[in-house]
Amino acid sequence: MKLKFFHIPKPRQFDVPPRFHDPEQEERDLRERRIKQELGMTSEEEKMNYAAGIKGQMRRGAKGLTIASQHRRKSNTRVVVIALILAGLLYFFLNF
Repeated sequence: MKLKFFHIPKPRQFDVPPRFHDPEQEERDLRERRIKQELGMTSEEEKMNYAAGIKGQMRRGAKGLTIASQHRRKSNTRVVVIALILAGLLYFFLNF
């Protein structure tokens, strides 16, 4: 084992390749796929891969319950049930 007294580790590098996003090209491609699908010119594989734009998916997803809200609802239900049980026990012990 080699001892390194004056070794200073180099910082980790963060390298993200630049990506080009052209919203006009994306809209053209989406419109072209819709037209082909309406005319029946697409293959079955392309029909399976078809998805609406990200904006539409986010809006539809926001209407449903998220996992965090489901857990919060379960937690709140547990608290209410425990409070009712404790209130019932308190009532039972104070009246008898």
